[in-house]
Amino acid sequence: GGVLLLVPHLGAFELTGLALAQSGFEILAPATPARNRELDEVLLARRRAAGLRILPRKESMAALVAHLGRGGVVGVLMDQDTRVASLDVDFLGRTARTPLGPALMARRTGAAVVCASSVLDERGRHQVRVTEVLPPGGARGGTLEELSDLFNRAQGEHIQRAPEQWVWFHRRWRFDAEEGSAGAERTERAERARSRGALRLPALLGVLLLALGLLAPALLLGGCSDLDEEPRQPPPAGPTADQVVADFTLRETRAGAAQWVLRAEQARVYRNRHTDLDGVFLVFLEANAADTSTTIRADHGRYVAKSGVLAALGHVLVVDVEGTEIRADSLTWDPKRELISTEAEVEIKRDGDLLRGIGMEADPDLDDIVLKKQVSGEWSDLGGIEK
Repeated sequence: GGVLLLVPHLGAFELTGLALAQSGFEILAPATPARNRELDEVLLARRRAAGLRILPRKESMAALVAHLGRGGVVGVLMDQDTRVASLDVDFLGRTARTPLGPALMARRTGAAVVCASSVLDERGRHQVRVTEVLPPGGARGGTLEELSDLFNRAQGEHIQRAPEQWVWFHRRWRFDAEEGSAGAERTERAERARSRGALRLPALLGVLLLALGLLAPALLLGGCSDLDEEPRQPPPAGPTADQVVADFTLRETRAGAAQWVLRAEQARVYRNRHTDLDGVFLVFLEANAADTSTTIRADHGRYVAKSGVLAALGHVLVVDVEGTEIRADSLTWDPKRELISTEAEVEIKRDGDLLRGIGMEADPDLDDIVLKKQVSGEWSDLGGIEK
């Protein structure tokens, strides 16, 4: 069977995959292309020369699953908060948004799961360490939350062996859903790990110098998703907000069970009117509230408490667990009608298929999608999609 390879952003993490590829493993990995095409080609050429196969992240799910099914190795870096379908699980003692793609692939294919890292030792040598996370078939019975938590703990164990070599500058905990003494205790554990890393600053400087000298294209062009994102434009100025909230969280429950969770990097609350949001993330939950069904991300949004309607604005991305992606400039979620809709231009992608149109309506699970007009493109299986 195949092997899912978890690689944290630890030490010279680019060398981890390169070392394993040069040892004879056929590794396929998703990556975000660099904006500069010429330099992106240089980076890809270096990776391919070492035996790594790279796929664009936005087009990779079906190919990665197929590669695992053929007994290949798929490498993923999942220790960052990126603009992909995610759920909240513990990471280094604090709740963090965690990409659910690796858990989905492991459960779907039954692939074995291992974690690997490359750290600089006291002699200035890179040590590649590989540990088993799950045997073949071990992921089939787990929920996405259980598997993601297990994967995070495996990566955390690697990071805690050399915490000063992990990418602390990344905003890993933009949202912390934990409250009360339990959340404070986890925060304290994470801060102790950070403190241990600060005591070994000389080693960190050595790693940074090495990265800048040898791996600059990887770090500056293709490595970390935060560097690839376009800067968000702030919304136009308006009336003064009654309250400004950082790391805003709102949960919708029904009969005691969570239905969806809305988060934002910042919220400006206008009492008796609406709430304006920056860095919007809405996640729909399955009936057992343990698994994520669909997520919506956008640069900005407006939530109206009276109606419960959320208007998402700017680089809107909707993703379900099957890999279906919907992109639009604006979109509305109406919880009373249980309807995702837009009158704007929309693009739908799945497994290499692509449809475009103007206007769309869909249920939260994206089982039924209706494109209203000017539909174009190709779709191999129109089940659930009306034109």
